[in-house]
Amino acid sequence: MEKIINISGKEVKLASTAGTLHRYRMMFKRDLLKDIMSLEGAFKNIKENNADFSALDLEMFENISYTLALTADRNLPPMDQWLDQFETFDVYKVLPVILEMLYSNLHSINSDEKKVEAPVVQVEN
Repeated sequence: MEKIINISGKEVKLASTAGTLHRYRMMFKRDLLKDIMSLEGAFKNIKENNADFSALDLEMFENISYTLALTADRNLPPMDQWLDQFETFDVYKVLPVILEMLYSNLHSINSDEKKVEAPVVQVEN
């Protein structure tokens, strides 16, 4: 799945593919699914309780955002240089798009797996 979002006046292409989970794990030594669920929980807490993001939540958000951008464009500069191009990086606008992309991708993968039928194997005695 691909989306183009506006971050600080710049159009940024994000993509989520089968390789996204692996790329995230190789780059950050963390599990993307666990991090996205944690980030979603923090986001809900912020919306419901007017709380703030923790430093860990913001780091996960930056890592996930960069991974999705890198999946869309393999020619991106290193993450710190990529982030420097933005005046602001609005978590509240970008995170819902990221959540939608990742959950949609996971739903598609699960739906595809359910459609695959196991082959019939003949066993001879």
